[in-house]
Amino acid sequence: MHPFSFPSRTSSALRTSGAPRICSVLACALLLVILSGCGKKGPVMPLEARLPVAPSKVTLSQRGESMLLGWGIPKTNQDGSELTKLKRFDIYRIDYEPERGCPECRNPTYLLQQIDADYYRSTSQDNQRIYMWDHFVEPGSGYRYSIVPINHKDQAGKATTIHRPCFPAPLPPEELRVETADRQITLQWDAVTPLNNSSAQTAIIGYNIYRCNAGEYFGPRPLNREPLKTTTYVDMNLDNGRAYRYTLRTVAQYGEFMLESEGVPAIVATPAAPL
Repeated sequence: MHPFSFPSRTSSALRTSGAPRICSVLACALLLVILSGCGKKGPVMPLEARLPVAPSKVTLSQRGESMLLGWGIPKTNQDGSELTKLKRFDIYRIDYEPERGCPECRNPTYLLQQIDADYYRSTSQDNQRIYMWDHFVEPGSGYRYSIVPINHKDQAGKATTIHRPCFPAPLPPEELRVETADRQITLQWDAVTPLNNSSAQTAIIGYNIYRCNAGEYFGPRPLNREPLKTTTYVDMNLDNGRAYRYTLRTVAQYGEFMLESEGVPAIVATPAAPL
């Protein structure tokens, strides 16, 4: 007998005992093939991150020689879960030359401001939107902003960007006059005719009135829904004895863009019932 050969009895036993194992392996493999064929085939989709979604309803307007940036506060994360721990917003900015175009070619890299979300909510009447003034702008330049939400772990969510050029502001009305009556105040002013840049692309659209209580700051939204075409406005349904503060801005159009003048010096008036 060969030194490395086995008795025929032993070889037969091994073949007999190995058969069930081979069958089990083949059965499992067949089951996996059947199961893998069930359902839809396609690429494996990555899980959405639990990071804030991008701010929505972003606006950028020119008020005098300043820009006013506004956006909605995100409420959800990218995976659809509720955003409960929003820490702040990082605001980035770049300047660009409007005549060269393509401001989207570069991402804003200069950190202009950081806004604490909880502090803003506690000090603002509108806890759904945030407004930020940028006073460091110049007519003839364009500005692109990136708004980045940051969660409590200092992780950045999706950013939203917006841009527009800055133009020479129109002239404000020269004088704002008021007359008080029972629960109402009438405002009057002189019309503005030319713009201070005398460009053929500009046109005066109307006027916006801003109101707040005496001792408070003006909000970002005008009292009127559309620019006023006349030079008289009656503010009704007021509280007698309460002091109201008003300012007025000229609204103009420069090409496709709308802009406003600086506000006239604020004036305070108090409605009163007749004696």
